[in-house]
Formats: sequence, structure tokens, C-alpha cells
Amino acid sequence: MSRARVKLPEHLLDLPRSKWEHLIDEYIKDEDDRYIAIRYYLDGICLIDIAEELVKENEKPKSLSYMKRHKEKILKIISRHLNEL
Repeated sequence: MSRARVKLPEHLLDLPRSKWEHLIDEYIKDEDDRYIAIRYYLDGICLIDIAEELVKENEKPKSLSYMKRHKEKILKIISRHLNEL
């Protein structure tokens, strides 16, 4: 499994893991998005590996573009709710 080079916006660089976990638990509602958020942003696993982990029975892996879209969606949600901590 490859490690991701997670690039975060400046305002999220010093956010502790516990706050990430709280924001994900509280505001990321989609099951796949929650999984992507935890595996990518907290565990540092690359998107290709996460896509393979998300494969369900008789389904092919999610595309890299799908993963990138959801990664960006997650960042927007986290950034929007950051001040509510």
C-alpha cells in the first residue's frame, strides 16, 4: 500500500487528528466519503489503494477522477465547518 502525499490548504495544516475525526464524524454523511476522508487525510493512504478497498461485490474499482472529486468535496465540507469547533 502506497503512502499519499496529502496536500492541505494552509488553514488545515495544524488541525489535530482528533478535530479531523470530529469533523468527519459530524459533517461527512456519505459512507464512501467518510471512508475516503479517514483513509486519505488521516491514514495517508493513496487514492488508488482506497479505490480498490471500496470495491463491492461484482463492481469495478472507482475511477481516479471519482476519488479526486470526492476528496475535494470532503475538503470543502471540512473547511466550511472548521469554525464550528
